[in-house]
Amino acid sequence: MTRTTGLLLIGLFALVAAAVLFPLRLALQWADAPLSARSVSGSVWNGTLEDANWGPVPLGDLSAGLRFWSLLSGQARFHLSSQPGSSGPAFDAVIARGMGTSAIENANATVDLTGMTGPLPVTALVLERVHVRFSGRQCRSAGGQVRVTLDANIPGFNLKSGLLGKPRCEGERVVLPLVSGSGMENLTLAMTESGAYDARLFIEGQSGPWTTLLPALGFVRAGNGYGMTRSGQF
Repeated sequence: MTRTTGLLLIGLFALVAAAVLFPLRLALQWADAPLSARSVSGSVWNGTLEDANWGPVPLGDLSAGLRFWSLLSGQARFHLSSQPGSSGPAFDAVIARGMGTSAIENANATVDLTGMTGPLPVTALVLERVHVRFSGRQCRSAGGQVRVTLDANIPGFNLKSGLLGKPRCEGERVVLPLVSGSGMENLTLAMTESGAYDARLFIEGQSGPWTTLLPALGFVRAGNGYGMTRSGQF
């Protein structure tokens, strides 16, 4: 073996070792994903996030790994999943960043939103095979099913059973039109790539004992029912 060949092999081994041991913490910073955690450990291929958050939303303890072949397309795609025994809700999804795009793919998760939507009594989003892709600021594709659970004690309504809907793209926003089983309650949630959202909860009906309670909960008379709106940032 010549000296040049030996140096090349040493350099190659060094590159392989660096790739295998590359810290997950640095990879997430470079990917510019809105993830934070109390601590991040392990390599980019097999790491752990303790007490992870997506913006202000708690996700619990997660396992994380970069999918190698996605790098060939100029994207960093991380598979995130709840660790056994995690204190947070169930979470399993792929997040993708790069080449001017950002996406969430095949998300199956329960996202705790308790206390994050002001007067709106939203407690959680339950995602089933949800995908959303943004290119620049434009929403390009969305699908799957979302259930929203609510916590509101309004006589005559069973809001805790949740509202169902499928996400769709409208310009720069992904929109969730969610409806209850009775069709009397609906929630429209629209969110941009940056996490800014607008939400409107509407309850149909103008008569009944519950109409005296709704204004005290923050609802206002609107059309043939009562509505409540909220804007914020996730």
